[in-house]
Amino acid sequence: MNAQLELLSITDPLTGLYNRRKILQDIERESLRVDRYNCNASILIFDIDHFKTINDNYGHIEGDLILKELGELIKPLIRATDVFGRWGGEEFIILFPETNLASAAIIAEKLRKAVEEHIFTNGKNITISIGVGTLIKGRKVEEVIKEADHMLYRAKESGRNRVEYINKENEQKP
Repeated sequence: MNAQLELLSITDPLTGLYNRRKILQDIERESLRVDRYNCNASILIFDIDHFKTINDNYGHIEGDLILKELGELIKPLIRATDVFGRWGGEEFIILFPETNLASAAIIAEKLRKAVEEHIFTNGKNITISIGVGTLIKGRKVEEVIKEADHMLYRAKESGRNRVEYINKENEQKP
């Protein structure tokens, strides 16, 4: 019974992925590891492009089906050690332990392309926009999440269906 309650407290009821509370706990824990061992980890925040249009045109049930299927599509494309969850609404977040910015950007592009090429069960195609941030020693979790979120919005402003991040020199990628 306690195990069931624990699972319910960390799981998003719609997608079955981790919820925001669980993701934040894992990111905080990983931040401590990053600081102690001077390694890095990366965070992707992504959401579905024009999701409001899907809900408006086809209804929330169709939107929910897309959210679930998106989770099922992404899960096998990441490692078992990565932490994947629903951030809220149509936004998702993935924590990649032991992953630098360059590797995270490659993974993000692979995920973006997989979603773009997938035909969802209801016959629809969707795209996602992705923002990437990296935890390094001394960086606060809030700062990295804010960076990934800012990059997500930059991806949307730049035309959607793209990956955005800040490179090592602290400049936006070309």
